[in-house]
Formats: sequence, structure tokens, C-alpha cells
Amino acid sequence: MNIAICDDDIEFCTTLKRQLTDCLQYNDIVDIYYSGEMFLAGCKKCNYDAVFLDLYMGGMTGFETAGSLWKGNEYYFSYLK
Repeated sequence: MNIAICDDDIEFCTTLKRQLTDCLQYNDIVDIYYSGEMFLAGCKKCNYDAVFLDLYMGGMTGFETAGSLWKGNEYYFSYLK
């Protein structure tokens, strides 16, 4: 399973990643992004099964990030069609 965490709170990201990796298997991947811009640039390298997305971040908000995913990466949402 591939999971992304996108949040501008570094301490929260570290804690959540630790909790997730304690629950997941060794070969699962948990990536951290500290902004919506970083996430959108990096999400093309990995097909994420789940994304923890902070809605209120400085710069691009989580709402804007999700909207960009929806418009630019219809692959992620093809199951909705």
C-alpha cells in the first residue's frame, strides 16, 4: 500500500507516519509532502492508495490541491465514472 501525507505541520506528519508504519507491513510506502505544490509535483511518481490531505495549508490549500488532482489526474478518480 502506498500512502501520502500532505500537511504543513511537520510534527503532525512525523507522528502520523510513525503510527501508519507501525500498522503497515515493511514494504508499504508512506511519503510526506509539506505543501500542496510539493504533493502535486511528487504524486506523479507513485500511485497512492490513500492520501491524508490537510485542507487548510499556507500557499495552495488542500481544497485547491484536491481540485488540481481532480482536473489534472483523472486517473486517480476513474472509479467515480
